[in-house]
Amino acid sequence: EQRKLSLGEVLDNPVLRPLLIAMALNTLGLVFMESTFALLVKLRFDIGPVALGRLLAGIGVALALVQGGLFGPLSRRLGERFTARLGAATICVALVWMPYAPVFSLLLVSTGLLALGNGLLSPSLSTLLSRNAPVSAQGAVLGLGHSISAASRASGPLLAGTLFDRAHPAPYLVGAALFLIVAVLLSIPTQTRTAHSS
Repeated sequence: EQRKLSLGEVLDNPVLRPLLIAMALNTLGLVFMESTFALLVKLRFDIGPVALGRLLAGIGVALALVQGGLFGPLSRRLGERFTARLGAATICVALVWMPYAPVFSLLLVSTGLLALGNGLLSPSLSTLLSRNAPVSAQGAVLGLGHSISAASRASGPLLAGTLFDRAHPAPYLVGAALFLIVAVLLSIPTQTRTAHSS
């Protein structure tokens, strides 16, 4: 019978710990953008709620297209870790670009890059966490990952608002730095779970 891992053992696992941290930072970095994006586009381009709603809907559609059509073939060809790092790097570029886009059309390009990167990174993280979790702890590890992401989502808006009040580009630049850390964490070698993992 396989021994179940305790929470402490999961957090101490050198393979799982960087993936869990990456999940937390991924959520936090995205929340920084989501919480302040309406303020940014209103300030920079005087975009109203209707146009903003259409823009956000477009991001959602682009994200669905990437996850539904591009992620699978790309991850099979390049591997989940490389695909995840590519996604993190793409989001980083998008977040640095976003607050400085001189015209609205270039802001649209940055949101497209964000959707592309998120569509590659988020499912890659979930797949990596699942594949590297011991069979006996797979549900607990995935649940812990979602709990950590929820904590990041709960704390992110306050931090993002504080940063935005200090300097409008700040939550985007800090978010970009978080995704750089994610890319580094995803460079740490992982091992695929085997049937004898415990």
